[in-house]
Amino acid sequence: MKFEQMFGIVDPIKLAQWYTHPEGGEFLIAPMGNVKQVEENLKRMKNGKNPTDDMSLYEQKLMSCDIMATAVLLDWKDIDDRDGNKQEYTVKAGAEALYNHDSFREFVSETATALADNSATQEDDVTKN
Repeated sequence: MKFEQMFGIVDPIKLAQWYTHPEGGEFLIAPMGNVKQVEENLKRMKNGKNPTDDMSLYEQKLMSCDIMATAVLLDWKDIDDRDGNKQEYTVKAGAEALYNHDSFREFVSETATALADNSATQEDDVTKN
């Protein structure tokens, strides 16, 4: 039995696609709500309790950006740091970019949501046939 064929792909990198931002740079983005993202959320839960219940808005935003940088925004190309040097993708660099730039976070979120919606539509089409 081939699990991925029977039950679907769980590796976010296999689900991800490269997208070019209108201002430049390319970004490897996985669908919103992928298994890795769910796992990252579950890791942060304490005794089945939502961790955001006791967090400030600042802490919630930091956590959200860290989860997105771990499971949704997976890589980038053609990105420079403040000094104009090429910046390699790391979870920390991704989380900082998502946290500090609202319009970039919206781009990643909207792209990941559209990718998830498209993936769900394709799965429905396969199931119907």
